[in-house]
Amino acid sequence: MLRIKHNKLRLSKSVALITTTILTLATTVLGWADKPHSRISQAAFDCQPQELRQLWSSPHKYPFDPRGPHPIAEYLVAYKWWSGNPDFFMSGPLDRARHIGNFLYAENKNAQQCKPTPPGAGKPAHEWIYHYFVFDPDKNFARAQRGARWYFQQMVDAFKDNRPADAAQFAATLAHAVEDRSSPVHAWDGYSSQREAFETKHADQGLQDPNKSFRNNPKSWSLFWFNTDESIHVDISDYKPKMLGTTIDEAAAAFAKRLQEITDASRANLADPDRFLGAHLKDDWPNRSSSPKTTSYMEQMAKNSARLVADVFYTAYRLQSPPSQR
Repeated sequence: MLRIKHNKLRLSKSVALITTTILTLATTVLGWADKPHSRISQAAFDCQPQELRQLWSSPHKYPFDPRGPHPIAEYLVAYKWWSGNPDFFMSGPLDRARHIGNFLYAENKNAQQCKPTPPGAGKPAHEWIYHYFVFDPDKNFARAQRGARWYFQQMVDAFKDNRPADAAQFAATLAHAVEDRSSPVHAWDGYSSQREAFETKHADQGLQDPNKSFRNNPKSWSLFWFNTDESIHVDISDYKPKMLGTTIDEAAAAFAKRLQEITDASRANLADPDRFLGAHLKDDWPNRSSSPKTTSYMEQMAKNSARLVADVFYTAYRLQSPPSQR
Protein backbone atom coordinates (compact mmCIF):
# COMPACT_ATOMS: atom_id res chain seq x y z
CA MET A 1 0.00 0.00 0.00
CA LEU A 2 2.78 2.42 0.80
CA ARG A 3 4.28 1.80 -2.61
CA ILE A 4 0.97 2.44 -4.33
CA LYS A 5 0.48 5.70 -2.44
CA HIS A 6 4.03 6.76 -3.26
CA ASN A 7 3.50 6.04 -6.96
CA LYS A 8 0.25 7.99 -6.96
CA LEU A 9 1.97 10.95 -5.31
CA ARG A 10 4.86 10.80 -7.78
CA LEU A 11 2.39 10.60 -10.66
CA SER A 12 0.42 13.61 -9.36
CA LYS A 13 3.63 15.62 -9.18
CA SER A 14 4.50 14.54 -12.72
CA VAL A 15 1.10 15.64 -14.02
CA ALA A 16 1.52 19.01 -12.29
CA LEU A 17 4.92 19.41 -13.91
CA ILE A 18 3.47 18.45 -17.29
CA THR A 19 0.82 21.17 -16.94
CA THR A 20 3.46 23.75 -15.98
CA THR A 21 5.62 22.68 -18.92
CA ILE A 22 2.72 23.06 -21.36
CA LEU A 23 2.20 26.65 -20.18
CA THR A 24 5.93 27.36 -20.48
CA LEU A 25 6.18 25.86 -23.96
CA ALA A 26 3.12 27.82 -25.08
CA THR A 27 4.86 31.12 -24.35
CA THR A 28 8.19 30.18 -25.94
CA VAL A 29 7.06 27.86 -28.74
CA LEU A 30 9.30 27.86 -31.78
CA GLY A 31 7.17 25.69 -34.07
CA TRP A 32 3.46 25.03 -34.06
CA ALA A 33 1.83 25.52 -30.68
CA ASP A 34 -0.15 22.79 -28.93
CA LYS A 35 -3.48 23.22 -30.74
CA PRO A 36 -2.07 23.12 -34.30
CA HIS A 37 -0.10 19.97 -33.48
CA SER A 38 -3.22 18.29 -32.15
CA ARG A 39 -5.37 19.45 -35.05
CA ILE A 40 -2.92 18.20 -37.67
CA SER A 41 -2.70 14.80 -36.00
CA GLN A 42 -6.47 14.65 -35.57
CA ALA A 43 -7.01 15.41 -39.26
CA ALA A 44 -4.57 12.64 -40.19
CA PHE A 45 -6.37 10.18 -37.89
CA ASP A 46 -9.85 11.12 -39.10
CA CYS A 47 -9.17 10.07 -42.70
CA GLN A 48 -7.84 6.61 -41.80
CA PRO A 49 -9.74 3.45 -42.74
CA GLN A 50 -12.38 2.40 -40.25
CA GLU A 51 -10.46 -0.65 -39.01
CA LEU A 52 -7.46 1.46 -37.95
CA ARG A 53 -9.65 4.09 -36.31
CA GLN A 54 -11.42 1.33 -34.39
CA LEU A 55 -8.14 -0.25 -33.33
CA TRP A 56 -6.80 3.07 -32.08
CA SER A 57 -10.09 3.74 -30.28
CA SER A 58 -9.32 0.88 -27.88
CA PRO A 59 -8.79 1.90 -24.24
CA HIS A 60 -5.22 2.26 -22.99
CA LYS A 61 -3.76 2.96 -19.56
CA TYR A 62 -0.93 5.45 -19.97
CA PRO A 63 1.29 5.44 -16.86
CA PHE A 64 1.51 9.24 -16.73
CA ASP A 65 -2.24 9.82 -16.92
CA PRO A 66 -3.97 9.52 -13.52
CA ARG A 67 -7.45 9.41 -15.07
CA GLY A 68 -7.34 5.72 -15.92
CA PRO A 69 -7.79 4.10 -19.36
CA HIS A 70 -8.63 6.36 -22.28
CA PRO A 71 -8.77 5.75 -26.05
CA ILE A 72 -5.42 5.33 -27.76
CA ALA A 73 -6.52 7.95 -30.30
CA GLU A 74 -6.83 10.56 -27.56
CA TYR A 75 -3.18 10.06 -26.63
CA LEU A 76 -2.18 9.95 -30.30
CA VAL A 77 -3.52 13.42 -31.11
CA ALA A 78 -3.28 15.30 -27.80
CA TYR A 79 -0.25 17.55 -27.55
CA LYS A 80 -0.04 17.12 -23.78
CA TRP A 81 0.36 13.38 -24.37
CA TRP A 82 2.03 11.74 -27.37
CA SER A 83 1.67 14.44 -30.01
CA GLY A 84 4.02 16.60 -27.93
CA ASN A 85 6.54 13.84 -27.16
CA PRO A 86 9.67 15.48 -28.64
CA ASP A 87 8.97 18.73 -26.77
CA PHE A 88 8.33 16.98 -23.47
CA PHE A 89 11.44 14.86 -23.92
CA MET A 90 13.42 18.11 -23.94
CA SER A 91 11.50 20.05 -21.29
CA GLY A 92 9.24 17.71 -19.35
CA PRO A 93 9.62 15.77 -16.09
CA LEU A 94 12.61 13.44 -16.18
CA ASP A 95 10.67 10.24 -15.55
CA ARG A 96 8.34 10.97 -18.46
CA ALA A 97 11.25 12.08 -20.66
CA ARG A 98 12.98 8.74 -20.06
CA HIS A 99 9.79 6.94 -21.06
CA ILE A 100 9.45 9.04 -24.23
CA GLY A 101 13.04 8.14 -25.10
CA ASN A 102 11.84 4.61 -25.88
CA PHE A 103 9.80 6.02 -28.76
CA LEU A 104 12.24 8.65 -30.04
CA TYR A 105 14.95 8.17 -32.67
CA ALA A 106 18.34 9.72 -31.93
CA GLU A 107 21.87 9.76 -33.36
CA ASN A 108 25.24 10.49 -31.78
CA LYS A 109 27.89 12.85 -33.16
CA ASN A 110 28.96 10.14 -35.63
CA ALA A 111 25.43 9.95 -37.08
CA GLN A 112 24.94 6.50 -35.54
CA GLN A 113 21.70 5.59 -33.82
CA CYS A 114 21.84 5.85 -30.04
CA LYS A 115 19.55 5.76 -27.05
CA PRO A 116 18.39 9.38 -26.51
CA THR A 117 19.40 11.06 -23.27
CA PRO A 118 17.01 13.66 -21.77
CA PRO A 119 18.58 17.06 -21.01
CA GLY A 120 17.79 16.50 -17.35
CA ALA A 121 19.99 13.41 -17.40
CA GLY A 122 22.98 15.04 -19.08
CA LYS A 123 22.17 14.93 -22.78
CA PRO A 124 25.43 15.09 -24.84
CA ALA A 125 25.84 18.33 -26.76
CA HIS A 126 26.16 16.57 -30.13
CA GLU A 127 23.31 14.10 -29.67
CA TRP A 128 20.56 14.75 -32.22
CA ILE A 129 16.98 13.69 -31.67
CA TYR A 130 14.46 13.31 -34.49
CA HIS A 131 12.83 16.69 -34.11
CA TYR A 132 14.55 19.68 -35.75
CA PHE A 133 16.41 19.27 -39.06
CA VAL A 134 19.08 21.94 -38.63
CA PHE A 135 21.80 20.49 -40.88
CA ASP A 136 22.44 21.15 -44.55
CA PRO A 137 19.76 19.72 -46.89
CA ASP A 138 21.68 16.58 -47.91
CA LYS A 139 22.39 15.63 -44.30
CA ASN A 140 18.83 16.45 -43.32
CA PHE A 141 17.51 14.15 -46.04
CA ALA A 142 19.78 11.28 -44.96
CA ARG A 143 18.83 11.68 -41.30
CA ALA A 144 15.14 11.89 -42.16
CA GLN A 145 15.38 8.65 -44.12
CA ARG A 146 17.40 6.77 -41.50
CA GLY A 147 15.04 7.77 -38.73
CA ALA A 148 11.94 7.03 -40.80
CA ARG A 149 13.23 3.53 -41.48
CA TRP A 150 13.52 2.95 -37.73
CA TYR A 151 10.09 4.41 -36.99
CA PHE A 152 8.38 2.34 -39.67
CA GLN A 153 10.06 -0.82 -38.38
CA GLN A 154 8.95 -0.05 -34.82
CA MET A 155 5.38 0.72 -35.87
CA VAL A 156 5.06 -2.38 -38.04
CA ASP A 157 6.51 -4.61 -35.32
CA ALA A 158 4.13 -3.13 -32.75
CA PHE A 159 1.10 -3.72 -34.97
CA LYS A 160 2.21 -7.31 -35.64
CA ASP A 161 2.72 -7.94 -31.91
CA ASN A 162 -0.75 -6.62 -31.08
CA ARG A 163 0.66 -3.52 -29.37
CA PRO A 164 -1.49 -0.83 -31.02
CA ALA A 165 -0.75 1.73 -28.31
CA ASP A 166 3.00 1.40 -28.89
CA ALA A 167 2.45 1.75 -32.65
CA ALA A 168 0.47 4.92 -31.99
CA GLN A 169 3.10 6.41 -29.71
CA PHE A 170 5.84 5.81 -32.29
CA ALA A 171 3.54 7.30 -34.94
CA ALA A 172 2.71 10.38 -32.86
CA THR A 173 6.37 11.03 -32.05
CA LEU A 174 7.31 10.88 -35.73
CA ALA A 175 4.28 12.99 -36.66
CA HIS A 176 5.43 15.82 -34.39
CA ALA A 177 8.66 16.20 -36.38
CA VAL A 178 6.72 16.19 -39.66
CA GLU A 179 4.34 18.84 -38.38
CA ASP A 180 7.12 21.12 -37.16
CA ARG A 181 8.79 20.93 -40.57
CA SER A 182 5.86 22.85 -42.08
CA SER A 183 5.75 25.56 -39.39
CA PRO A 184 6.82 29.15 -40.15
CA VAL A 185 9.90 28.82 -37.94
CA HIS A 186 11.15 25.30 -38.66
CA ALA A 187 10.56 25.37 -42.40
CA TRP A 188 13.80 27.42 -42.37
CA ASP A 189 15.81 24.82 -40.42
CA GLY A 190 18.85 23.98 -42.53
CA TYR A 191 18.32 27.17 -44.53
CA SER A 192 19.36 29.80 -41.98
CA SER A 193 21.52 31.69 -44.50
CA GLN A 194 18.53 31.98 -46.85
CA ARG A 195 16.36 33.13 -43.96
CA GLU A 196 18.92 35.74 -42.90
CA ALA A 197 19.21 37.02 -46.48
CA PHE A 198 15.44 37.24 -46.68
CA GLU A 199 15.23 39.12 -43.38
CA THR A 200 17.99 41.51 -44.51
CA LYS A 201 16.11 42.14 -47.75
CA HIS A 202 13.10 43.22 -45.72
CA ALA A 203 15.03 44.98 -42.96
CA ASP A 204 13.15 48.19 -43.74
CA GLN A 205 10.04 46.39 -42.48
CA GLY A 206 11.71 45.72 -39.12
CA LEU A 207 12.73 42.10 -39.69
CA GLN A 208 16.29 42.77 -38.47
CA ASP A 209 15.46 45.05 -35.57
CA PRO A 210 17.01 43.65 -32.35
CA ASN A 211 13.81 44.22 -30.36
CA LYS A 212 11.89 42.29 -33.04
CA SER A 213 14.29 39.35 -33.12
CA PHE A 214 14.44 36.18 -31.06
CA ARG A 215 16.35 36.91 -27.86
CA ASN A 216 17.12 40.40 -29.26
CA ASN A 217 19.60 38.86 -31.70
CA PRO A 218 19.21 40.03 -35.33
CA LYS A 219 21.26 37.02 -36.48
CA SER A 220 18.60 34.73 -35.04
CA TRP A 221 14.98 34.38 -36.18
CA SER A 222 12.95 37.49 -36.71
CA LEU A 223 9.76 37.56 -34.64
CA PHE A 224 8.06 37.76 -38.03
CA TRP A 225 7.93 33.94 -38.01
CA PHE A 226 6.51 33.64 -34.47
CA ASN A 227 2.82 33.75 -35.23
CA THR A 228 -0.32 33.33 -33.23
CA ASP A 229 -1.41 30.05 -34.80
CA GLU A 230 -4.03 28.89 -32.30
CA SER A 231 -6.88 29.64 -34.71
CA ILE A 232 -5.73 27.43 -37.58
CA HIS A 233 -8.03 24.61 -38.65
CA VAL A 234 -6.91 21.55 -40.55
CA ASP A 235 -9.40 19.68 -42.71
CA ILE A 236 -8.21 16.94 -45.08
CA SER A 237 -11.44 14.93 -44.94
CA ASP A 238 -11.38 14.60 -48.73
CA TYR A 239 -7.91 13.00 -48.63
CA LYS A 240 -7.45 9.26 -49.04
CA PRO A 241 -4.21 8.07 -47.42
CA LYS A 242 -1.65 6.44 -49.72
CA MET A 243 0.99 3.78 -49.24
CA LEU A 244 4.44 5.36 -49.16
CA GLY A 245 5.99 2.11 -50.34
CA THR A 246 5.60 -1.65 -50.41
CA THR A 247 8.58 -2.17 -48.08
CA ILE A 248 9.95 -0.32 -45.09
CA ASP A 249 12.94 0.89 -47.12
CA GLU A 250 10.70 2.20 -49.89
CA ALA A 251 8.44 3.92 -47.38
CA ALA A 252 11.38 5.58 -45.62
CA ALA A 253 12.80 6.88 -48.90
CA ALA A 254 9.43 8.24 -50.02
CA PHE A 255 8.89 9.79 -46.60
CA ALA A 256 12.19 11.67 -46.71
CA LYS A 257 11.35 12.97 -50.19
CA ARG A 258 7.92 14.17 -49.07
CA LEU A 259 9.37 15.80 -45.95
CA GLN A 260 11.75 17.79 -48.15
CA GLU A 261 8.87 18.79 -50.41
CA ILE A 262 6.94 20.02 -47.37
CA THR A 263 9.70 22.35 -46.20
CA ASP A 264 10.32 23.55 -49.77
CA ALA A 265 6.63 24.35 -50.25
CA SER A 266 6.43 26.05 -46.84
CA ARG A 267 9.42 28.31 -47.50
CA ALA A 268 8.01 29.24 -50.91
CA ASN A 269 4.72 30.17 -49.24
CA LEU A 270 6.43 32.15 -46.49
CA ALA A 271 8.54 34.20 -48.91
CA ASP A 272 5.78 34.89 -51.45
CA PRO A 273 4.55 38.53 -51.49
CA ASP A 274 1.24 37.26 -52.86
CA ARG A 275 0.79 34.77 -50.03
CA PHE A 276 2.13 34.64 -46.46
CA LEU A 277 4.70 37.43 -46.78
CA GLY A 278 2.30 40.00 -48.20
CA ALA A 279 -0.43 39.14 -45.73
CA HIS A 280 1.73 38.99 -42.61
CA LEU A 281 3.58 42.25 -43.25
CA LYS A 282 0.22 43.96 -42.76
CA ASP A 283 -0.27 42.29 -39.36
CA ASP A 284 0.96 43.53 -36.01
CA TRP A 285 3.54 40.78 -36.26
CA PRO A 286 5.95 42.08 -33.55
CA ASN A 287 3.14 41.20 -31.13
CA ARG A 288 2.51 37.85 -32.86
CA SER A 289 -0.76 38.98 -34.41
CA SER A 290 -2.03 36.96 -37.39
CA SER A 291 -4.92 38.03 -39.60
CA PRO A 292 -7.40 35.53 -41.05
CA LYS A 293 -5.60 35.82 -44.38
CA THR A 294 -2.23 35.03 -42.81
CA THR A 295 -3.84 32.13 -40.97
CA SER A 296 -5.18 30.73 -44.24
CA TYR A 297 -1.64 30.45 -45.60
CA MET A 298 -0.47 28.71 -42.44
CA GLU A 299 -3.38 26.30 -42.84
CA GLN A 300 -2.09 25.38 -46.29
CA MET A 301 1.26 24.44 -44.76
CA ALA A 302 -0.40 22.50 -41.96
CA LYS A 303 -2.49 20.52 -44.43
CA ASN A 304 0.63 19.48 -46.32
CA SER A 305 2.07 17.93 -43.19
CA ALA A 306 -1.30 16.40 -42.23
CA ARG A 307 -1.38 14.49 -45.52
CA LEU A 308 2.08 13.05 -44.94
CA VAL A 309 1.20 12.14 -41.36
CA ALA A 310 -1.93 10.41 -42.67
CA ASP A 311 0.20 8.43 -45.12
CA VAL A 312 2.59 7.45 -42.31
CA PHE A 313 -0.25 6.06 -40.18
CA TYR A 314 -1.77 4.22 -43.13
CA THR A 315 1.50 2.83 -44.48
CA ALA A 316 2.65 1.45 -41.14
CA TYR A 317 -0.72 -0.20 -40.59
CA ARG A 318 -0.77 -1.80 -44.04
CA LEU A 319 2.85 -2.95 -43.97
CA GLN A 320 2.10 -5.31 -41.08
CA SER A 321 0.08 -7.49 -43.47
CA PRO A 322 1.41 -9.73 -46.27
CA PRO A 323 1.41 -8.02 -49.70
CA SER A 324 -1.57 -10.09 -50.85
CA GLN A 325 -3.71 -8.72 -47.99
CA ARG A 326 -2.91 -5.01 -48.28
